[in-house]
Amino acid sequence: MTPTPHFQFVLESFEILDTRSLHNDTDHVSCSIAVGQGPPQSQVKSMGDVNNGIHHVGLSFDQVAVDLNQPVVFNYIIINNGHASHEKIAGELTKVGNALASRGAQAAASALAAGAGSLVGASVGTAILPVLAPHWARSRVG
Repeated sequence: MTPTPHFQFVLESFEILDTRSLHNDTDHVSCSIAVGQGPPQSQVKSMGDVNNGIHHVGLSFDQVAVDLNQPVVFNYIIINNGHASHEKIAGELTKVGNALASRGAQAAASALAAGAGSLVGASVGTAILPVLAPHWARSRVG
């Protein structure tokens, strides 16, 4: 029996080309992942006041076991909000990120079960998201 491969999913950084505020934006970042029918997971980080440039985030999901026939959905959200508490923002980002990852994984599983090709569009609510089929995962094992 072939062992289940493990992967790392990382949001390394983001770039601001032009802040919405005069000097600094107060940014919060979240990333979420859902593997197959498993429960989604989210991480949130307050970036503080940031200006134009590249900003290191460093959020990651390490050693994620992915069976070669399982869809994986990884998403991220960045918001500029300096008025609400970090706890409130983190709660909302987690809720939304988990919902997006879960719905995306369900849509991907449905598309793959229907015999979709290597790159298909899966409907999540009213959005169409790209979905990578299992042979992509095989090419990354190694």
